[in-house]
Amino acid sequence: MSDSLFLQRLVNDLLDLSRLQNPDFQMEMEELNLAEVLQDTVRSAIQMARPKGVEIRLEQDVSVVPFWGLWAFAPDADDHFG
Repeated sequence: MSDSLFLQRLVNDLLDLSRLQNPDFQMEMEELNLAEVLQDTVRSAIQMARPKGVEIRLEQDVSVVPFWGLWAFAPDADDHFG
């Protein structure tokens, strides 16, 4: 990972932490599709791993059911993070 990308992610993480400290910050339960979350995560990891010659595969059971999880949001922000 390049230094600029690392610093960008660090800044984004710090911004997320500051949002969590907002007194108006709320969390609510929402049904999540774990298969979709895993696919998105693996897709991102593949993009970083491929240039280094690393192969990543996701093998999943198609019977995975959605589960309830926390979805965090700040009332004044359009972007969600969890």
